Amino acid sequence: MPTPQTLPAAALLVAYLLSPLACLADDFSLKALVPSEAQMAVVWRQNPEREPQREQLAKVLETFRKERIAERVFDIIQGRIEEDDLEEAQQNIAELREATASASLDALTNASEAAFFQVAEGEAANNVIAVRMTPEAVSGYVEAAKNLLALAEQKSGDEFSITEEQVDGANYLTVYPPSPAPMQPTLAGKDGVLIFSTSQSLARAAVMRLSSDSPESKFDEPRLKDALAKLPAAEDSVYFYDGKQQFKSLRDQLAPALEAIKQQGDGDANAAAAVRLIHALMDELAVTDLEVAVGYTEEGHNRTDTLGMLLPGTDERLLRQVLVGGEPLQDWTRWTPAGAAAFRLSSGVDLQALYTRVLGVFSREAPELAAEALVQLTKVEDQLQLNLEDDILALFSGQSVSVTLADGQSFAALKCRQPEHTRELLHRAIDAAVQIPQVAQQQLELVESETLPGFEDLRASFFAAVGVRPVIGFKDGWMIFATTPEAAQQAIDVRWGDADSFASTEAFERFGLEVSGPVSAISYSDTAGAFRKTAQYINQAAAMAPLLAGAALQEADPKDAEAIQKVIALLPSIARVIEKLDFMEAQLAVQRPGDTHDSYRKESVMLIRQD
Repeated sequence: MPTPQTLPAAALLVAYLLSPLACLADDFSLKALVPSEAQMAVVWRQNPEREPQREQLAKVLETFRKERIAERVFDIIQGRIEEDDLEEAQQNIAELREATASASLDALTNASEAAFFQVAEGEAANNVIAVRMTPEAVSGYVEAAKNLLALAEQKSGDEFSITEEQVDGANYLTVYPPSPAPMQPTLAGKDGVLIFSTSQSLARAAVMRLSSDSPESKFDEPRLKDALAKLPAAEDSVYFYDGKQQFKSLRDQLAPALEAIKQQGDGDANAAAAVRLIHALMDELAVTDLEVAVGYTEEGHNRTDTLGMLLPGTDERLLRQVLVGGEPLQDWTRWTPAGAAAFRLSSGVDLQALYTRVLGVFSREAPELAAEALVQLTKVEDQLQLNLEDDILALFSGQSVSVTLADGQSFAALKCRQPEHTRELLHRAIDAAVQIPQVAQQQLELVESETLPGFEDLRASFFAAVGVRPVIGFKDGWMIFATTPEAAQQAIDVRWGDADSFASTEAFERFGLEVSGPVSAISYSDTAGAFRKTAQYINQAAAMAPLLAGAALQEADPKDAEAIQKVIALLPSIARVIEKLDFMEAQLAVQRPGDTHDSYRKESVMLIRQD
């Protein structure tokens, strides 16, 4: 937590110790459960600073309960059940409720801490979820699990093997499926922590670390600690993904199968090529060293900061080109109008470079397969009179822009290497489309715009019916699509004119996020406005539905008509719940190159209304 630099050292210490968040950044107790062989993990905990938004969320849940949405949905489902099956269905539901009565939903939603991690074991990637609750709540969930398993065994007729043990104060419940399986789902509870795992051994190991005074955790590894030290202190959550660990495990898991292919092939060239190709593709995907992220809170701001580290020498590999291979955007502010409701800009992927890389891998490791694939591709290209690389993949660099304006209009743009050739291909596509009778009926055509130089109106009967007037144009190496000429004009004004940018607005300043220099991706959303508009659309649908469905309802089966009427009546209640979510006001996220060649940074901020 930030503290005034002018306070004397003693006062700083006292203020820190008395703070309700004292030592918060180091108090993720469930980190101790994460073993060194874990390939990913996230640990989350309640933060007192987020109490106002928990209260907002409670209002959402209260509205959900007040509108009786769950009960009404159940009533609709129940109404669709045949009379002969209704009594049995009601009995099954009653038994299910009775079986789970001891599991407290409130205890789960009020859990003080939770963790998830994944470990590769044998042929499977097994998962562990741990939740810190009260001991009574943990016992209730264990009891509910026992009841559910007994009920499932009774109803299905399958003979599950279920073992229940108590070892060193921990309760274990393990399920063995009727046939051999790589997973043995296990539920364990100890000291107010509920642990569920797809692996019995992982569940037992987690309980042992929970009981240990000094457990060895993945979070204690210097490599992970050094990476997290470069980020702000975690207050709400801490996360890692270990790419090196995952691909080591994946190679170990695949090794027996690949060896079997070689043995069964008995020197067959195709079998050997298949094994080489799989190894090569694994190398093309193994580009991430480590990614870490922390979540923390400032008043009205939920922040996430991420550091990604890539393996040196992997610049040309496939996955690296997808993740960070695009040319960064130098001037994102010149694409985002001040009144934008949402936007996303991305450096994207150079599809031509990706294609060249894939073709090179296949040609090197499986030349016969690559040659045959190229022969088939050439046949398709001849039929379409197109060349995949020259006429499609080479046209665009990967950079893209998508903007939604406040009035619902939108525009998009793609960085174009060959504008004239792209325009020619676009006209060819329209000419081919109108040869289809159904398309011809729509009177589809491209006509030179009367108001926008370099643009054409895309006209069709369908567009006129729904009130859009699409335009497509090219300017300074960009291909621009817009739902209306006015939207295209806004793109032109902010990009090449002197219109105000989103970066100059108070809406942007509220995020407290400095975004200077090139970015790999940036996105913004007026989430509160989106929730309100969604609720508005649902209410409009509820108002119009009886008029649109009136005649059909009169001819429908009475049960069907009743169900439809109940669904329509439910819509305003759903809208009222969605409206309550508008306390999440807006979100901004940015990804940019890191401090080193083999790194990247991502930051995300969600604005929360403080009532």
